[in-house]
Amino acid sequence: MIRILFGFVILFYSAAFLIYGAACGGRPSRWLKAGVFLELGFLIHTFFIFVEASAAHTLVPIGTFGEVLIFFAWSVAFVYVVLLRRVRQDMFGVILIPFLLLLLVPAPFMTHGHSLPASYFDDHHFLIHILSAFFAYASFTLSAVAAILYLTQAHALKSKQISNFYKQLPPLKELERFVFYTVAWGFVLLLIAIAGGAFWSKRMVGTYLVAEPKTIASLLTFGVYGFVLYLHSASIASGKRMARVVIFAFMLVLFTFVGTSFLNNQLHVGI
Repeated sequence: MIRILFGFVILFYSAAFLIYGAACGGRPSRWLKAGVFLELGFLIHTFFIFVEASAAHTLVPIGTFGEVLIFFAWSVAFVYVVLLRRVRQDMFGVILIPFLLLLLVPAPFMTHGHSLPASYFDDHHFLIHILSAFFAYASFTLSAVAAILYLTQAHALKSKQISNFYKQLPPLKELERFVFYTVAWGFVLLLIAIAGGAFWSKRMVGTYLVAEPKTIASLLTFGVYGFVLYLHSASIASGKRMARVVIFAFMLVLFTFVGTSFLNNQLHVGI
């Protein structure tokens, strides 16, 4: 059943991408249909996560690297479909879905990893920590993608080489607003993740702060994105400069989320 559900997840996301592609090709009436397929894919993806968690007798199925990819893809879809419902752009689905498929397709073949101790899930602080962290990184991922789109469109406008693809994109001001909105969501969610992790750490090892790579990198990431928000709010950085800063900050997210997992960690086993 799990394999069948996963196949349907891939099928609906792929169908949504094809319909988005048709809409970009000059059939704007298909934007709504593409959005429906994306949301159906997300709902099936959500059900798949629940079934996978139940089969593994856990609350969050992240025992292998493949499961981490599947859960992260779901987190990105959740942030876009649910948290960003009011500000999301139809055209963004053309970029979002290939990214989701890039995470999902190889996932079943990545079976290596470290199962988290069952005792972790007995603490609600851990659940708050892990879920908020995934959603925060998902928000930062969306902000980076939007920033890349911003720079690409700005370059196309400057060089006056505007294809049909760029004509379908939202105005630069709306893209910049989307970048700021996703960074703000990620910042708040990461704050919640750090707070939940501190209380969980206190229960596990008797201290609120464990000096290990992922903890230090997370605090640094939080500080960098706080600085990004300050630069934008104070009108010090906007437009292309803001987009470049967000992309640079995302490099730190990648290191925090993936890179530190290969270093010596006490509490953060595996991913």
